[in-house]
Amino acid sequence: MQGRDVRPDWRYLSVLLIAAAVLRLYRLGADSLWYDEILSERRATVPLGDAYDLLREGTHPPGYSQAILRPWLTLGDGEWMLRFPSAVLGVATVAMTAMLGTRLAGRRAGLAAAALLTVMPLHLYYSREGRMYALFALVLLAWVMALIRARERNTLGSWTMYTVLGAAALYTHYYAGFTVLAVVGATAVLELRHEITTRTCRWLIATIGIGVLFAPWLPTFRYQLNNDPLAWLDSPGFSGWVRLPVEFFAGFVEYSMIDPSMNQYVENLFKANVILIPLAVLLLFGSRHLRTVADRTPDAAFAAAVVGAAFFGTLLLAFVASQFRTLFFVRYFVGILPFLAILIGAALARMRPMTVIAFGALFASAALHTALTIDETWRPAFRDATDQIEQDQPDDVIVVFVDLNLSEPRQWGLRYYLDEAYHTVEYDGSIRNGEFAAFLDDLEITAPRTWVLQAGTAPVAFDAPPGFVTSVQEQHDSRFFHRHFTIKVTALDREDR
Repeated sequence: MQGRDVRPDWRYLSVLLIAAAVLRLYRLGADSLWYDEILSERRATVPLGDAYDLLREGTHPPGYSQAILRPWLTLGDGEWMLRFPSAVLGVATVAMTAMLGTRLAGRRAGLAAAALLTVMPLHLYYSREGRMYALFALVLLAWVMALIRARERNTLGSWTMYTVLGAAALYTHYYAGFTVLAVVGATAVLELRHEITTRTCRWLIATIGIGVLFAPWLPTFRYQLNNDPLAWLDSPGFSGWVRLPVEFFAGFVEYSMIDPSMNQYVENLFKANVILIPLAVLLLFGSRHLRTVADRTPDAAFAAAVVGAAFFGTLLLAFVASQFRTLFFVRYFVGILPFLAILIGAALARMRPMTVIAFGALFASAALHTALTIDETWRPAFRDATDQIEQDQPDDVIVVFVDLNLSEPRQWGLRYYLDEAYHTVEYDGSIRNGEFAAFLDDLEITAPRTWVLQAGTAPVAFDAPPGFVTSVQEQHDSRFFHRHFTIKVTALDREDR
């Protein structure tokens, strides 16, 4: 692995890092928080004595909310503060991607990988959200780099870093388990096919150490797995082997379509020609180049193998697991985006015309989607909805939650922004006008105005029940991978007021 190109060219990389920072900080606090972000804040700000119970009832490990957000949010709160750590972690991931890409395939490959990750919409989005995904990508990348370094140096300090980062990855997101299994499996094949050495023994002990550090959380993980609120979803089945990879790979460079009303055939053609074909070409040539690099030294061969295992092995294990349980969510793969960028960047090491054209198409597609979505309201506009409520006689407001999906998290958004002085009640019944009017009358509150929040995944018409007239309607919508989150605020006046 030694050579003149083992370090990135910081002159060009500094330009990419500035661009990455600008994209990730631009209007960072403009959109209101949405359900998952509010959940992150609740986990990070609840008293420590109550934190475990809240974490246990969730679906993720505690690393990000407790190690990053809890100390950070002691300095302040709000949208910008909650998302700022993700932006910093995202920029750091771009820098480390350049470092590992350069180490494996040269400076040109490292810069290409960093450039793609800079504008990749999926990574950009999750570097602008107050969730664990930006940390997930960074810590997995750091863990693989620690493994490569520890294998070369074979010191107790380097193997300790490998152990700590491996456990940190598992405590950040459970999908790290797929990557850890894939990389450990590849390492075992490479290490155990030769004579057992001191290095092999240290690697085995350090790997066992990862499990030991994560063991205290295993009972909680088992509880969460058995009580997963998404467990009722059907597994994709064997047919998912065709659909899931297409959605997965397209998601790397596609945040939302150029035209939401685009014909499905045109959309699929766009994905195949502009995204999937160039991506396949680049992965082929990138893998071939890494095989060439692997012939130089054993250390180079090992580094190339573990990077390939981190990406392809994770995909394979996750796809297999998804056939038995609903585990496939594109955002869960943000952790291996740096490895994809490195594999693609390696294809440019020799600057073949075909790879240059393919990379240009892929980069242009990613940059275009980033440019078109950077100003979008990507999240439900809870703050706008509550501003509308507060503008109209705030002393007389009653807030009634009508939850079409009976999903408690969908109510947190409005409640987060509403002042606690507002009177709030819940209505979980079907929206039949007569019943709803009776429900309002039973409240025995004389305030003249009632605001109704409809929280659902699609717009739903609401007719004023008998005894009321609709005076104001505010609808707020946001698009997220073709899914629509819509909240509809309706002001009802009593006719006899």
